[in-house]
Amino acid sequence: MPKGESSREKVRWQIQEFLLKGPATFTKIVEVCDAARATVSKYLDDLIEEENVIWKPQRKRGKSTYELSNKMKSEIEKKLLKDDLYDLTDSFNVKWLRILRNLLNNMKKKGTDPYTFFQSNCLTFVGGIPRTFHKSMDGMKNALSFEKNLYVQAIKKGLSKEKFYADVLKRISKLDGIERLLEYQRLMGVSDD
Repeated sequence: MPKGESSREKVRWQIQEFLLKGPATFTKIVEVCDAARATVSKYLDDLIEEENVIWKPQRKRGKSTYELSNKMKSEIEKKLLKDDLYDLTDSFNVKWLRILRNLLNNMKKKGTDPYTFFQSNCLTFVGGIPRTFHKSMDGMKNALSFEKNLYVQAIKKGLSKEKFYADVLKRISKLDGIERLLEYQRLMGVSDD
């Protein structure tokens, strides 16, 4: 949850994040929230009224449970993923952030979904993205095209897709960091100019 939000938003977020794991009883919800029982009850009622949480009445000898609506599940998952991405990219230097931003901007301008782009344009990224990818989209397309050509040649020689990638992974698995990236570039025929 972002800093500076009110205790109301904090408790609502705690309830929704906890319910993302699955249905829960009121007692369990109160245990995870940093608020009094009455406060949790009030905000839970608000979430039910807004149709973000669904209340399931008590069944035979069971307890009443609460669960997130499907719409809210998607929103909470998306927010958590955004937070994770923010945390991951926080460790990137400015150069890598620009590369990532430019790549995503180019896909957005062309109306291409990133998932579809990567599924259709590459078989895998082994050991990292080659440095030449940041120079231009053409550089990226050329590198991916070369990787596909290597794969096609391997198939013609009778190697399976799994064997091809096992060979590539075997060659670079013992290397770390920049050495792995350089070896990947060498294996894929990508120059650093």
